[in-house]
Amino acid sequence: MLKLASETNGTESGMEDAWLTLSVEGEPKGLEEDALEQSTFNEDLWHNLLDQLSKAEMCRINFEVEPYPPTDHGQVYCNRSWNGATCWPTTLAGHWATAFCPPEVEGVSLDVTQNATRYCHPNGMWNEKSNYDNCTLLSHVGIENLEEFEMVNLAARMIYFVGFSISSLALISALLIFSYFRSLHCLRNTIHSHLMGSFLLRILVWVMLHFVTRAVFLEPDIKDVSSGLNWFCKILTALSHYSTIANFFWMLMEGLYLHIMVFWVYSAEKLNIWLFAIIGWGCPWFFVIIWAIAKYNKQNKDCWITLHGSSDALDFIIYAPNLTVIGVNLVFLFSIIWVLVSKINSSQNFDGGQYT
Repeated sequence: MLKLASETNGTESGMEDAWLTLSVEGEPKGLEEDALEQSTFNEDLWHNLLDQLSKAEMCRINFEVEPYPPTDHGQVYCNRSWNGATCWPTTLAGHWATAFCPPEVEGVSLDVTQNATRYCHPNGMWNEKSNYDNCTLLSHVGIENLEEFEMVNLAARMIYFVGFSISSLALISALLIFSYFRSLHCLRNTIHSHLMGSFLLRILVWVMLHFVTRAVFLEPDIKDVSSGLNWFCKILTALSHYSTIANFFWMLMEGLYLHIMVFWVYSAEKLNIWLFAIIGWGCPWFFVIIWAIAKYNKQNKDCWITLHGSSDALDFIIYAPNLTVIGVNLVFLFSIIWVLVSKINSSQNFDGGQYT
């Protein structure tokens, strides 16, 4: 998948870091082929780096030759700048800059007849992200037809929505049944209800985040003007991680309750839902708050979303508790199986000795 994005600190020089990633799946190769391919890759990387430096230098020289239009009357402009893919021209504050899409990135051809855009804020600072949405792929690994790619993308979204809709109906039906019939009111079913509630929360947040991220990343007229929407997107991302961790913690509560029922039968009568609720709903906030603070201080961009094909060490703050919960539940599972097998064996031995 090809990804284009850029970010800037909004300095007067306008120079910024940019990343271009291309992930291509291929067949495994032998050691000699790997070595040859690595050598070719290093050469291509070196030539690409030189090309990038040359374009960046040319962009800087053009700005020094003609920094601002001759008609400048003390107006505020965003300086000409290179973001690793495009040399953005000097642009009047409060207006959009337009540039041709780059012809090729890592061997993947782009539609140069289309334009990329970037917003120049009224204070003379470039928007942190450029809009490359119109730079559609002319060729793509496994997908030669762009219309086919868009249809596949639409079909994938439809599958998500249909699946989530069916799951939501099933979960809501189960919750209504548990709440309506008093005979089903017990701690075990209450824990089940909280687990289902965490899944409903996850579905709701996913749907909201889906539409908001499309607005932030794909609608430049919205994403550049409304910083409030960008923060709403970050909050939804945090809630998405919270709902995911809550899912795992309520699975842990299911395992913990079953473990208590097997090992401490008489202690189970003293349990109440508040203990499970504090752990199931409260503990996930601890990890999400730490993650949000780290994101705000280290990577306060892109809705706090780790884009596909990239990695983020900060996300381990989210993954670690989930993996820990899985490990603890496995311990519960094996210990419960061990107890059940032991009781079955002892029961069989007792029955066998009774009739000898």
